[in-house]
Amino acid sequence: MLEVYLFVNPIGKICYQAEKDLLELVSHTSQKIRFRFITLMSLKTIETVMLRHHLALDNLEARNDLSQQIYQSAIDYKAACFQGKERGCQFLLSVQKQVGVEKQPYSDAVAKKAAAVAHLDWEMFSQDRNSPLAVASFHKDQKVAAEMNVTDHPTIVVCDPINDTCAFSFQGTGAIKALATYLAEKETGTDSVAGTFPLPHN
Repeated sequence: MLEVYLFVNPIGKICYQAEKDLLELVSHTSQKIRFRFITLMSLKTIETVMLRHHLALDNLEARNDLSQQIYQSAIDYKAACFQGKERGCQFLLSVQKQVGVEKQPYSDAVAKKAAAVAHLDWEMFSQDRNSPLAVASFHKDQKVAAEMNVTDHPTIVVCDPINDTCAFSFQGTGAIKALATYLAEKETGTDSVAGTFPLPHN
């Protein structure tokens, strides 16, 4: 079974589309795939988002506001995942649609609507989003990203059981298309992927 990690901006329009495309691809491929959506937050990714929104990099107010929205939505996604992976994915997609597509700033109202879409227990979610466990889970994801050399979103990392010591990645808006090509080639036994890197030892 292939392990596929999609690193995303939790409030991004491009990543929203990448997640939808990955879900569609997984539902139609004959390959067995286990996937995870992992939020990514760093100085570089924040600056990338600012540039995409035509914000000056020296605009500290905009930078702080964007950083807070990304951080809180990432923590909330982890809290949502505590109620199940599928519900977590639904929560994340709803957040990205509201913020990335419909241009609403991330807020408790956005979170509450996303929680309703994902059929979350709101009381449990409210407790979890303020818990040290959600924060720790978020930081663990950032460590995974660093170990896999992921610096931008969207990025797909694929771990193939045929070679369990290495992985490879596809980055940017063409990542899903590149993954689809790889899966098609894998079915015919013609796959050849550049850019492999060693997996970290646990």
